Amino acid sequence: RCRAEDRSVSLDADSGLQCADYVQAWYYDKHIGACSPFWYGGCAGNANRFNTENECFQTCGAQSDCFLRQDAGGCQNYTMMWYFDTEQNECSRFWYGGCGGNENRFKTQEECENLCLTRSRISQFIISQSAALFLDESIKWICLDGVQPHCRLFQRRFRRKRFEASFPL
Repeated sequence: RCRAEDRSVSLDADSGLQCADYVQAWYYDKHIGACSPFWYGGCAGNANRFNTENECFQTCGAQSDCFLRQDAGGCQNYTMMWYFDTEQNECSRFWYGGCGGNENRFKTQEECENLCLTRSRISQFIISQSAALFLDESIKWICLDGVQPHCRLFQRRFRRKRFEASFPL
């Protein structure tokens, strides 16, 4: 989690002013307790802005157990479990040793997806005049309110479809 003395992370994402090409930046989203991407215009903005997702996570961490690394634990009483893989942005199986480990461990794929897919990283997004469509390789969101989006998870059948970003002028 972000340091308590760092009040900048309570600020919303601020795309600033366009003085160069838009670039993807990251901010700590207090509403979901994780780092999320946004388009930065190159000038102004606020202090809740990081150049990379990793920089954001190192500074702020994540409130969700889903972002913990996979940990098999220290024992040898192995059973098949599920964890959220932040690299693949999906739930994957692993052999859990039966003791220790961390909270990024689920009995079923459904349990993992129900918690972690709604909190997972969003790697690309499009902003249009009336709606924003967020997507990555495994999930899609349609957001009708650009200020505080209320998003609906789409079916995963759209996997690996990519779009180019467009911006309102």
